[in-house]
Amino acid sequence: MTFRRTTTVVSALLVSLLAVFLAVAVSAREGGSTFPLAVAAVVVALSMVSGALPKLVTTASHARVHNMFVRLDVPYEAITEVVDSRRGLWLRTADGRRIAVAAFGHSTLANLFTGNAAAHAAAEAVDAMRADRPPAAAPPPIDRHFSVPAIAAVLVAVLALLLAGL
Repeated sequence: MTFRRTTTVVSALLVSLLAVFLAVAVSAREGGSTFPLAVAAVVVALSMVSGALPKLVTTASHARVHNMFVRLDVPYEAITEVVDSRRGLWLRTADGRRIAVAAFGHSTLANLFTGNAAAHAAAEAVDAMRADRPPAAAPPPIDRHFSVPAIAAVLVAVLALLLAGL
């Protein structure tokens, strides 16, 4: 099951649309300059990577944490605690690591409007999945994967900005 804040995704889309609208307007006013469009590309890339990508996915064998540029596959046997606090959601592992779930970082708006229901549901789902599993003597390793498309999108946008500024 996939958990993320809908309001975060919607706000990332709105920021992206606003950046594109403003860039087109400024570019037209400046006689077709590409620099505002390049700035908008960076804003859109960062907005989408920070707002739309982060999520927590529960599978049969592990919790998959998608953060901005990294995806972590954390086996339930490696999780000793799920912390759902005012400051965000994170997983504590058997080796003492704290893995922050970027999708559920501190949000005053989420607390105000929904009581942070999405983070609570995600924490309960991970707790439910790991409840049936005995702790392993040697927890399985945590797999770390870089999000090549997200990294490439941001790098291409920054490169476009640099080239437009020349």
